[in-house]
Amino acid sequence: MSPAQPATKSAMVLSGGGGYGAYEVGILRALCEGKSPATNFTPFHPDVVSGTSAGAFNAALFLSRSNPRDAMDLIESVWIDSIADSDVNCGAGVLRLRLNPRVLAPSCLAVDPFRPFVDLAKDTIFLTADILRRGVRFAQVQGGIDKRLAETLDISTIASTAPYVGLVQQAVDIGAVRANRTALRISATNWNTGSLEVFKNEDMTDETGHSIVLASGSIPGVFPPVKIGDQLYVDGGISSNTPLSPAVNAGADFVHIVYLDPKLSDLELPPIPNTLDTLYRMIAIALFAMTSRDLKVAEQTNRSIAEGKGRPGVRKLVVHKYFPRRALGGALRWFTFNMGQITRLIRLGYEDAVNHNCTEQGCII
Repeated sequence: MSPAQPATKSAMVLSGGGGYGAYEVGILRALCEGKSPATNFTPFHPDVVSGTSAGAFNAALFLSRSNPRDAMDLIESVWIDSIADSDVNCGAGVLRLRLNPRVLAPSCLAVDPFRPFVDLAKDTIFLTADILRRGVRFAQVQGGIDKRLAETLDISTIASTAPYVGLVQQAVDIGAVRANRTALRISATNWNTGSLEVFKNEDMTDETGHSIVLASGSIPGVFPPVKIGDQLYVDGGISSNTPLSPAVNAGADFVHIVYLDPKLSDLELPPIPNTLDTLYRMIAIALFAMTSRDLKVAEQTNRSIAEGKGRPGVRKLVVHKYFPRRALGGALRWFTFNMGQITRLIRLGYEDAVNHNCTEQGCII
């Protein structure tokens, strides 16, 4: 099968990566506008959209509109107008740091002169209660001070995820997602069992739909686990950051995968080793290994079919891969949402899709 041939079923696979998710917006825009050689310069309308974490958020937004062009207008406006830092949200489009003095800046007070003081009062009450609760726990834990500190420390309490919860509830149209003819696959990790769970359109009920999107992006240690039914769920990226298998299991044989980290060979080692860059590289290696396993299965499947040894009903896969052409900024940038960064990532994604080169990106054709 060549890229110019019609596919039985096409899919978009969107990886997780926090603020780097803006890069996916540019890729989607170029594909949906028919500006990429990967779709033979025809507008792309996927049959399946599979996402994890930030990719799940983008996937849910995409299915909140029936027309891909309208969906792209929605996604881009959400990233630029609601997520990117501005005077309107005062740097709290996704996360709000508790007791952040920035909210007292004149530009923030001009938008809503009362809200900052209300938030500061709520933060004071919350942190006071949390300190008292953890103080009691510190006194109860048996063992040395190192063990006591380890069991009472939780840095996630310094940030409120309320802005992101409100954003998902406001921006994602659950009814439209459920009714969309494009198949949705959102991956989340069961916090109790550690297993990967894949949610579909029909799972996006009015009661649980928004929770599923929130769960897929609930980064442990930063976001709290999300309860769905009687189970707790966290970020799907722990189990599958680039959810190719759910798309293939949904019947897709022509797949576009967007990665939010560059190829490891393009990720330069720092001139002086440091802990943050070391951790970032470790995470990148782990995420790359997860996806490599899926891609090797795809290559082996294609090879078996070519040799006449394929299983009945199994089709050859065409996989187009999109990597950032350069490092996007490291682990800290996962939680960076300034306007310059967001617009730059959208532009980079668009350019990379327009200039898509299968030889450089290692497509499976």
